[in-house]
Amino acid sequence: MFLYKDNIQNIATIKRIVRCFELALRLKVNLSMSFVRDIRVDSLNLQRYAALINYRIMAIPFVYLGILIDGNHKRVNF
Repeated sequence: MFLYKDNIQNIATIKRIVRCFELALRLKVNLSMSFVRDIRVDSLNLQRYAALINYRIMAIPFVYLGILIDGNHKRVNF
């Protein structure tokens, strides 16, 4: 998980950090399980950021570790 300000330089930095992780640990990030999600980010910018780092945009609700995360804390099943 990365939290960042809404600008292209920060997205490029995240991409470099992930690449350094891959090189240092000789592991590969699974892009089919890598997503971006916005908090107050313009949808056009979010699409640009996702394309730049080759991640998909996460939709809500989503499943994390087998648990449905729907984001509505007022629901009983939340």
